[in-house]
Amino acid sequence: IVDFPKVGRRKPLLIGGTICMIGLLIVSIAAAYGEGAGGLILGYMLYIAGFGLSYGPLCWLILAEIFSGPYRSKAISLGSVINRLTSFTITATYISLIDAMTVTGYYSMLTLFCFLSILFSYFFIPELVGERLGSRAPTGKPGNLREGSVVEDHGSVAEHEQPVGHSPQGDIKSRGRHGHSRINAVDDEEIGS
Repeated sequence: IVDFPKVGRRKPLLIGGTICMIGLLIVSIAAAYGEGAGGLILGYMLYIAGFGLSYGPLCWLILAEIFSGPYRSKAISLGSVINRLTSFTITATYISLIDAMTVTGYYSMLTLFCFLSILFSYFFIPELVGERLGSRAPTGKPGNLREGSVVEDHGSVAEHEQPVGHSPQGDIKSRGRHGHSRINAVDDEEIGS
């Protein structure tokens, strides 16, 4: 289990993406030389391990960090739809692409996509070691939310003018439009700080 707040986002993406790429490369080489099932199984196991370390959990974590307030739920919904559509497309075209490209060609193409995702992760994913969920402003500068502020259920930052009690962390709570409240300290607990 990786503690992403302490390790960061970029490092697991680069390491896991490299493991995925090596696994896919092993599958394409094993398919090209027909060395039996051993190479295929090893390649698949490496790919699954790398995906579980990186792209599997981090795509949702990064998506939640990029968008905040009223856009977070919409962005995660859109991400889920795109994820399902992509999975469907890969499943629906797998057999026809294998027939057209051969197993070696298909897995070589996936290896190339994995390499491109590693480059994307290196150049475009910021390192957020030790930073809180939602602590960056849309410009990328720290300080989007004030310490101890409450994000209401409709996504706006509430002032401490309507206190209704104290949380165990000592932060003042404020009720949102529908009676729900969310305190930044809870975000720290959710990500393991």
